[in-house]
Amino acid sequence: MNFTKLSKNLEKIILSPFVYLVLIALFPVLHLWSKNVDKANPEFVFLIIFSVLIFTILLFFILKFFLKDNRKTSFVSAFILFAFFSYGQIYEFIQSWKIGIFDTTDNTWKFDITIGKHIYIILLFIIILFIIWRIIRNPKIPFDKLTQIFNIVAIVLVLSPVYTVSNFWIKQSIENKSKSLNSIITTIDNQEYQPDVYYIIIDGHAREDVLEDYYHFDEENNIFEELKRSGFYVAENARSNYTETLYSIPSSINFKYLNYLTDKYGKDYKWINPVFPLMVDNEASGFLKAQGYKTIAFQGGYGGIDGAGNKADMFIHNQGFSDEFLDIFFNSTPINYFLSPASPTSPFKKHIDRILFTFEKLKEIPDIKEPTFTFAHIISPHPPFVFDRSGNKISQKGKFGLFPDVKDVEEYREKYVDQLIYTDKLAMETIRTILEKSENPPIIIVQSDHGPVSFILGQSVPDSYETLSDEYAHEKTAILNAYYFPDQNYKNLYDSITPVNSFRIIFNQYFNADYEILEDKSYFVFGKDQFNFGEITF
Repeated sequence: MNFTKLSKNLEKIILSPFVYLVLIALFPVLHLWSKNVDKANPEFVFLIIFSVLIFTILLFFILKFFLKDNRKTSFVSAFILFAFFSYGQIYEFIQSWKIGIFDTTDNTWKFDITIGKHIYIILLFIIILFIIWRIIRNPKIPFDKLTQIFNIVAIVLVLSPVYTVSNFWIKQSIENKSKSLNSIITTIDNQEYQPDVYYIIIDGHAREDVLEDYYHFDEENNIFEELKRSGFYVAENARSNYTETLYSIPSSINFKYLNYLTDKYGKDYKWINPVFPLMVDNEASGFLKAQGYKTIAFQGGYGGIDGAGNKADMFIHNQGFSDEFLDIFFNSTPINYFLSPASPTSPFKKHIDRILFTFEKLKEIPDIKEPTFTFAHIISPHPPFVFDRSGNKISQKGKFGLFPDVKDVEEYREKYVDQLIYTDKLAMETIRTILEKSENPPIIIVQSDHGPVSFILGQSVPDSYETLSDEYAHEKTAILNAYYFPDQNYKNLYDSITPVNSFRIIFNQYFNADYEILEDKSYFVFGKDQFNFGEITF
């Protein structure tokens, strides 16, 4: 009897059109989650899932009003949901497609039409929807059979992302139980002078010689000279320790190399999440908290790095929340492509506002009476290119991401320099204000996490030494690295210093610590393997 009842219940599920409708609605979210499981915040993922379900229910009942039949309504709803949530991927895939007459003798188009345009994609969806509308009016269509097929296909589709996400979180749970705290925080007694400490990351800022050699940069009053005039030490041969933000900043703020992660997880590990706790419980904040400092972190808009704000005494931001997964999800829909760049919800406007907000609010830190440690990660001059050299905002809409929307290397370099000039102007205004308002001279690190990427524009990330050119390695590792010390005593600094030694030197010199100065090395992150590090020598 029980088996009969169970069989009937399973039959009802298999024949229910709501099964494939809900699963098809959720599949894009689950698929994106599985591809970004190590970066995505589950809270935001479940928020999106809830919103998608509400959207699906509303769409179903609106269409049900016209179609009356549940099976027909589910059929049409499923197509609309698929078209809506896959729009971004379809557009990105065909945006460069052309039809026309191509002359192979000189490799030029004599006549062509770009079919990868929004109007053509929308027309295609409308035509398909019209065909579906006509099909469902045919009384001979076997909807019961189709429903069974669609349900089975939908279940198979979601199994893969559900397995990937589940497998990841099971492993995470096991790993978290076995974790132990290896961090040792040193407390310095009788620390009389406590200068404010600022760690300002200007993302993707090239070194002066790279700008001159590759970017035709010949500005006399550049940030390097202005920093020197303001009393900074500028390391003229500085390099980053790693070529990617998610390794470089966790390494520098914990003043250690991350190569131990290769031994622990293997160089072909696919997930980046092991670096995130290094931002949440970073050594620099822990050390200075132990000395009575108030820790402050700014929202930069880069999920894993923003983890520095999780345990900071103050997390300063101008937006309720910011999450990379939300940006990735909205990029898969038509929303960003038709959203006005001036709209408050436009990711480009939020990005611009965040940069300007951070520079302005940094000027207010000296007003805080307690000694402070401030961490600010500013994603500029790193793409997207949203400013010209005068600070005018470049109108953009469409897919948002930390990548350049340019057609060639020359355009990349031109827009990069323009944005760099304005970013440097904002940075120097902020630094001067901090120095002027500080009651006691502060310690300031102005540093980049890595350099720009013009030499591999439009190419895959090198996956071995054979595909890594000397020019790109030089461009990607040569960084801005400048220091302001209260007494201008720079005897312990040197021109080839890398970020892994920044806090070691500062804590030794001003906090009586006794950290070993490490050998300065630079590592390239090869391919898509998270911990496949290769040392670069110059």
